[in-house]
Amino acid sequence: NYAEFTIYPNPTKGLLTIKAPKLDVNSTIINIFTLYGIKVYDVSKKPINGEFNLDLNFLKDGVYILRISNTVIDEYMRIVKI
Repeated sequence: NYAEFTIYPNPTKGLLTIKAPKLDVNSTIINIFTLYGIKVYDVSKKPINGEFNLDLNFLKDGVYILRISNTVIDEYMRIVKI
């Protein structure tokens, strides 16, 4: 199952890790949206050792929707910034 990934810590104080050990593709798009659908983060990254590390310190405290997508997955997950 290529869509297996974990996000931690959640809630986060700013530094977020997406662990996706089975995800080995050239580029993955990571978006973060407010609950109103406004895109506040948009990056295209390659995993390093099966992980993506995100610095979300710029986000205000609240609930957001994270989208991770590439040629094999298109998944959404709720994250909380505290």
